[in-house]
Amino acid sequence: MVLMRHYWFSKPPLDFEYHQYKLLAFLKRTDRAFQQKSLYPYYEEVNKRLEEIEEFQSWTQEYHVNEEEKLDTLLQIVTYARPLLQWYQWRGKTLRQELWENITITPLGILSHYPKEGFLFIDVPNARIELYLYQLQGLTQRSGIPYFKIYWIGQRSRYSSLERLKLHLHQLFRSRYAVPAAFIAECKIKAPSGNSIIPLAMEKIWQEYLT
Repeated sequence: MVLMRHYWFSKPPLDFEYHQYKLLAFLKRTDRAFQQKSLYPYYEEVNKRLEEIEEFQSWTQEYHVNEEEKLDTLLQIVTYARPLLQWYQWRGKTLRQELWENITITPLGILSHYPKEGFLFIDVPNARIELYLYQLQGLTQRSGIPYFKIYWIGQRSRYSSLERLKLHLHQLFRSRYAVPAAFIAECKIKAPSGNSIIPLAMEKIWQEYLT
């Protein structure tokens, strides 16, 4: 997956048309992803690149630009790019809200006393049940956002007994907890698990059960 470099607009060659081409190519990929309800990593990437532009516009000295001509080119690039990124930021925020409202989290069985690791079952509409193992790794220093390790286990029929499946997985992975955590995430709209459902499902689990 090709994303944009940090402070992409200041990288050589310092040419407006070159950076315009790179930006439009990135936004084309972002547009395609959003149309497919694929939120990450493009939504996060748009936010980061927009933050860099806003930082540059408020403090141009950080880039050690000594020649007025180079500064003019940089300003031309970021002035062109900012409204486009703001538009895709709004689209990503709208998509995120749509997904958030359509994802529900339900504990499977008795809620574990240690839900920081366990099993996540993704109930995909008109498909099979996807099985994952998750582990909370910690919080990011900058924003305090939790980050998880997610391990793919496999798929099962929608008609499988989830309680029996939970017990089987508990025995298979030999959890050190008597009652392993298990959650069912259901999404009412079609969206990719890895890039949309799982990140938002884990965020909901964090907010509703881990804090």
